Amino acid sequence: MLKIDAFPHILPKAYLELARPRAQGRLSRLFDQYEALVALHDLDRRFRVMDEFGDYLQVLTLVQPAVDSFGEPAVAAELARCANDSMAELCRDHPDRFVGFAAAVALSDVDGAIDEIDRAVSQLGALGVQIHSNILGAPLDEPRFAPFFAKLASLDRTVWVHPVRTPQMPDYPGEPVSRYGMWMAFGWPYETTVFMCRMVLSGVFQRHPDLRILTHHAGGMIPHFAERIGKGLDFSEPMGLDLDGVTDPAARHALLIEQLGRFYGDTSLSGARHAIECGLGFFGASRLLFGTDMPFDLEGGPGYVRGAVLALDAMELDEDDRRLIYHGNARRVLGLPG
Repeated sequence: MLKIDAFPHILPKAYLELARPRAQGRLSRLFDQYEALVALHDLDRRFRVMDEFGDYLQVLTLVQPAVDSFGEPAVAAELARCANDSMAELCRDHPDRFVGFAAAVALSDVDGAIDEIDRAVSQLGALGVQIHSNILGAPLDEPRFAPFFAKLASLDRTVWVHPVRTPQMPDYPGEPVSRYGMWMAFGWPYETTVFMCRMVLSGVFQRHPDLRILTHHAGGMIPHFAERIGKGLDFSEPMGLDLDGVTDPAARHALLIEQLGRFYGDTSLSGARHAIECGLGFFGASRLLFGTDMPFDLEGGPGYVRGAVLALDAMELDEDDRRLIYHGNARRVLGLPG
């Protein structure tokens, strides 16, 4: 069966050459790791990995970190343009491998990001935009970001959301940094969860009911803790979500679940079948896309793809639902040709 990977990552060589000299401190160490991860930037190695899985195509998303992490908005904007030009070229040169890409944008300058969206979509053919769960520590439900989401809604393009958190965000207030990699292993799912809840409470889907937002790792903690949502939230704070007349706790919880169910998730859960089943239980077959996080597995490429395939093939799924997850949803949600 055809498989369209909606959330693998790539580091185009032109972008690597531009970004590498600008990477300082932690970012420099990160790029050292990236250069050793050959399938991230070497097409020959990437294609050998892809060939292991038969009829397997990818939608390209730029690797971490967000371009905003590199410095001033002008620098971030230059990096975003380079990334988008590079991914568009890869899609043009290898249509039998790459069916599209999610554009990078520098949201530290919202007006500039909107201009880049126009360019990436109209001139380069971007399927949408990849953003991160916070922008240099700022939440995406801040009013200054509202025009960005309005733009994507008006263009009928998808938003990819990748979690972001750094070791400088400690596990406990009394410590200077996170330890043992907790900031990524557990901090990233938490980031996705908070992003989703904050966006819903800001009223984003009430303003833009058809906006498509694809969350990495099947919505973080949301599917697993759906029954807790609403029980501990403070509704006395101002919010954009219209709760007029919805005072009953059960009705309020149902509204939150309905709004959170408007997101989409992917199957990037390191091959854990039970976790994918939980994501499927929350989002449903029509809102779960095949995605792998390739090539960040311990094998440097094939591991996460293989794990997702094995998990999905072992699940008791109607074949129509399996087809939706593997490629049908990607075509519909991302606007790919049928």
